[in-house]
Amino acid sequence: MKPYKMSVLLVATAMLASVGMANAAGNGRIIPEGSVTFMKNGEPVAKYNGQAPLDESAMITCDGKCLVKLTGISLVATDKAVFAVRQNDGVVGLYLKSGQVDFSVLDVTSQMAFYTPDGRYVMSEGFIAPASSTSSVEGYMGVDDTAAEIGVRQGSMVLATAEGFQTIDPGYAYKVAFVEGGAGAGGTGGAGLATGGTLSGGVLAGGIVGLIALGEVLNAASPNL
Repeated sequence: MKPYKMSVLLVATAMLASVGMANAAGNGRIIPEGSVTFMKNGEPVAKYNGQAPLDESAMITCDGKCLVKLTGISLVATDKAVFAVRQNDGVVGLYLKSGQVDFSVLDVTSQMAFYTPDGRYVMSEGFIAPASSTSSVEGYMGVDDTAAEIGVRQGSMVLATAEGFQTIDPGYAYKVAFVEGGAGAGGTGGAGLATGGTLSGGVLAGGIVGLIALGEVLNAASPNL
């Protein structure tokens, strides 16, 4: 499985600079546990200790957890997470530079696009609510030094990848790992479905592709995400 590939510049353009005629502050709200800082061109432009309008043209850093409320979707960013988010025409675009962002989807007709620091992205094509009194689909996107991972804890999510549709069920995750040089620096990355099972699949251009035990660190040389 391969995620779609974009240049880092195109990701920045799509997520931060393509607000177009829309206002930078959309309908979303952000509620920090501690404080939240909006960054533009690497410089802080605003800091809030309480609820504030979501600036969709800024990178966001959180001191403590941050709740982001959007139409049909809520996000919770972990302490020190660095991310950007924009909602347009029913699609929530989430760019995650570091840390983790949990998501709760109340409207299963919503769509999400997940962008990694090196310019890769995958999009949801559907959410399936759990068969319980709790109707929301719960999941997360996380980025560390070795990989980016998009997982589901409750309900299911269908992802559109370069090799077709992948259904992510509870306890599973779609994982993108990088090898020496990093995919963003001309290296080659691999992607796969992370599960509670054992590692299977093959090796593709130095990247591991296949079923990866959830939480297992890929043995990639000098990963750089």
